[in-house]
Amino acid sequence: MVKNQNSNKKLSNRFYLSVVYISKILFIISILLLIGWIIFKSNFADFLEVNIEWEIEKNSPIDESILINRISPIISKNKYLLNLSKIKQSLENEPWVDKVYIKRLFWNNIKINVSIHKVAIRLQNIDCDDINQKNCLGYISTKGKIFIPDKLVQVDNPLALAKFDPDIIYDLYLDFKNYQAILGAIAIKSITRTNIDKLTIMPNIKIILGYDKQNQRLKRFIKIYNRIQNKKRIKNATFDMRYSKGFALSY
Repeated sequence: MVKNQNSNKKLSNRFYLSVVYISKILFIISILLLIGWIIFKSNFADFLEVNIEWEIEKNSPIDESILINRISPIISKNKYLLNLSKIKQSLENEPWVDKVYIKRLFWNNIKINVSIHKVAIRLQNIDCDDINQKNCLGYISTKGKIFIPDKLVQVDNPLALAKFDPDIIYDLYLDFKNYQAILGAIAIKSITRTNIDKLTIMPNIKIILGYDKQNQRLKRFIKIYNRIQNKKRIKNATFDMRYSKGFALSY
């Protein structure tokens, strides 16, 4: 009697599992048939049509049309299934673009989020005799990255004069932030990096820091400058801080 009950339970479990398995198969088939029916009823060309949802930061110096033109050749070559990695790479080659995030919503429907470089410092190439030449003007981003767009914008940020070398520019950016922190409320107007560092602060005070011990010399300058300003307001002068214990002042 007990054996018959156990065998009936096993048969019942097997039957239940078979029903569940068949139900899953039928559900998947029905979904595939539904998708096929939708495609059949709709225009197949419309199904493959590319649809891009853009998210570009506000006040961006580039508009959507520039980005669309950049990726149009890629879309034309891969219109049946968009190559997201190539689209991302192409967009990030645009100088103003920092990062691109792409999500495939469905087939050829994608969402593109574009992050734009923030300008920290204006940049001028010291190797250029004529700044109107190509690759003579650009920017340093808030991440310390050099970028040279075709379209420049008018900004009041400090100016850096240096070679257009990514490593030099990154180090300059870090040093600039450090110099500004030492100066506090005294704003840096420009920084020049050749074999030595030079700063210009408002209104038109030049500080020669040299090639080493710049932080130490800048801190010494602050003490001297504050003492002089308390006695006499200086608007145009050059402080050469390369002396071990003193400085040279010229007007």
